[in-house]
Amino acid sequence: MLITLRKNSVTVEDRTDWSNKTEALFHYLRRDHRVTLDVLQDMFPDTWDQRTLRVVPFIQRLARSLATLYQQPPTREFIAAGISQEILNRRTESIYKAISFDERMQSLHESLIAMNNATLWVWPTNFGGVRLMNIPPHDQEFKLSVPYSDDVRDLEAAWIQLPISKDPATGIVTHGIAKITPETAVWEEGPKGMAGKPLWGDSEVNPLGRIPVVMLRGSDPAPGEWFAPVPQDLLYAQLALDLTYTDIQHIASLQGYGQPVITGIGHAAATELKLGPEAVIGLPDPDMSFDFRHGNPPLAEYQQAADQYLRSVLAFTGVNPDVFLKTSGAISSVAKRMDMHERDIERNRHAKMFAKAEQDAWDLIRLWINELRGNGTEVYPETTVNVKYNQADPPMDELHREQAVRMALDAGLTSPAKELARRTGISEREAKKQIQQNIRDWKAVQQINDPDNRVVQGRVTATEPSAAS
Repeated sequence: MLITLRKNSVTVEDRTDWSNKTEALFHYLRRDHRVTLDVLQDMFPDTWDQRTLRVVPFIQRLARSLATLYQQPPTREFIAAGISQEILNRRTESIYKAISFDERMQSLHESLIAMNNATLWVWPTNFGGVRLMNIPPHDQEFKLSVPYSDDVRDLEAAWIQLPISKDPATGIVTHGIAKITPETAVWEEGPKGMAGKPLWGDSEVNPLGRIPVVMLRGSDPAPGEWFAPVPQDLLYAQLALDLTYTDIQHIASLQGYGQPVITGIGHAAATELKLGPEAVIGLPDPDMSFDFRHGNPPLAEYQQAADQYLRSVLAFTGVNPDVFLKTSGAISSVAKRMDMHERDIERNRHAKMFAKAEQDAWDLIRLWINELRGNGTEVYPETTVNVKYNQADPPMDELHREQAVRMALDAGLTSPAKELARRTGISEREAKKQIQQNIRDWKAVQQINDPDNRVVQGRVTATEPSAAS
């Protein structure tokens, strides 16, 4: 476990418990259920290996269901003094595509929902670019210059545990611990000869003068703490589901076959009897008997209890269980609308959080590019990033969707530029230019006339007498 460096009210036991639970959630998010197997071994040390593990990807499914900000590409506008907005947008778009920015932010959003904490690190690469890393929260530790602060600007130091190498023969992964301060970035622990070496390039100096991390929390941390509390409700719900379904399968497997019971015969002789559909058992003594005893476990009640617990967790998480579980029963339009309303409340809260995170991330990207490519000059000046998150269209056939858009246009609820920007993920400025170009192209087609000034529709048509004639 990563060393604990806190010098406040948080004890080592508290930190260890938080770290272990966060790591468990991290594994569940990746559909890795090793934690369930560990708990099963503790509960049944003698018979755990006789059970077939039945798991449910609850946390991963919940995270992907609620992390909707980057399912559609967001619309971004970059505004800076002394540089054309069009040129700046074009350059930043190429940078964001090269570093897979939207994909990283999608992963970051899922991590935030699953673990209630997420960090985005912006590091330099060996080839003059930047790298985005979503490092698990439990592999990090931070020290603040102001103990009661939760602001990145008050960070005095950060420690990160990272994999360094892997032995191909044994599969053992070697880790090191990097220490980053506003002034330096070095390896503090690692294999022999690694401690004290620079983390980035050939110099141990941190040229940014700040720790290049963007911090996201699902809730406010307590005073004196850096990370938000671990979402224990999600962790225990995942464990309960895995263990309950495993128990149900095990009970059904043990009692479904039936237990053969023979009276009036010794144990040794009973073990030699052949059982099965093609075997015949003959008992010479009328006092002997053979029978199968079947259990009748309340599996339906177990299943109902598990399902009810899952529905309760989903409901209090802000998700309509019927929509999330996709039950076969009909879901009313009111239930769907209420579910979307509850999700929109949480989505709007996350949108504000990630809009700030996008500004912080671009500030770090800009600083690194200026440092790596500027040669003493400023490649990108201070920039304001405006982000608009676009929601995916609900399932609808093309005719009804276009009719709905037309009605919204007629009512003044939207505009062609806003609609095009929402569909394609471009800015409204770019959408207006695209619409103007489309209109010019259409007018150019209309000006292709035949000799009597009628538009040619792909073929030559007979001349009709004009009204004047």
